[in-house]
Amino acid sequence: MPWRSFSAATLITSLLFGLTHYSGIDTLAGSAGTVIFGVFACLTLRATGRMWFVIGWHGGWDFTETALFGTPNGGVNLAEGVARSVADGPTWLTGGAAGPEGSVLCAIVMLLTVVAALRDRASN
Repeated sequence: MPWRSFSAATLITSLLFGLTHYSGIDTLAGSAGTVIFGVFACLTLRATGRMWFVIGWHGGWDFTETALFGTPNGGVNLAEGVARSVADGPTWLTGGAAGPEGSVLCAIVMLLTVVAALRDRASN
């Protein structure tokens, strides 16, 4: 029974997390990636009992995306980066104005991360 409660809480909070990150600039793939990241966050919380890992992951992602590569973070340019990146290509691939997290590739990478976390849980 505890696993079903956890699964329901994971689904609800991840969907809410994706909804709060959705804006007129973000893409459907970006919102899906955010929901998937919410699942990842819940899995790491369950595995470790602490939020520090996922807080560090999220902070590292935002820092790398903005301060190092100078790309938008959820459609917002927060800082001038060390590098100046220019997204050239279709929005589904580059994320467009939303930045890399709005791309299908980011959603796929997050999905693979969740699959790896689930496989690790199953093997332990």
